[in-house]
Amino acid sequence: MKKPITLEKLVSMVAVGFAETATKAETATKAETATKKDIAGMATKHDIAQLDKRIDGLDKKIADLVDRIGRVESKLDRALNKEVAAWKVSSAS
Repeated sequence: MKKPITLEKLVSMVAVGFAETATKAETATKAETATKKDIAGMATKHDIAQLDKRIDGLDKKIADLVDRIGRVESKLDRALNKEVAAWKVSSAS
């Protein structure tokens, strides 16, 4: 079974991806004075595509988590309403 990924972990993963790509993009903007090492560290179209893919995956996972949270809230609300109704009946007796 897969270990569940928390929302915080997902956000952290994307933040790391953003930071890496932002650093590479910043280096790319300084291309006029770039060294071979700088050029090797620049963001490529592939890097950006990978980041887009990770963001899309994160969006889907967040939507799934929000949906699951909504279902849990509904179940809790129904259970609470049953408890309140039962309490009202028992206190009215």
